[in-house]
Amino acid sequence: MDRGLGVTLGKVSKRTVPETKAESTSKAAESWFINCSGTQLKALCKAAGLKISGTKMVLAGRLC
Repeated sequence: MDRGLGVTLGKVSKRTVPETKAESTSKAAESWFINCSGTQLKALCKAAGLKISGTKMVLAGRLC
């Protein structure tokens, strides 16, 4: 159904718009955390009041 608003109802297609600034910032932050050592990630988690157990990827995920 199209009422002149440029919106159609039906099948959802793959997103074709460029990523937002927040999405690119999130990816950059995640990349930054991955470059940290496990000890650094544990210190950041402790300072943020998060659990400090887990793998490096789990710790980076908690911080993002």
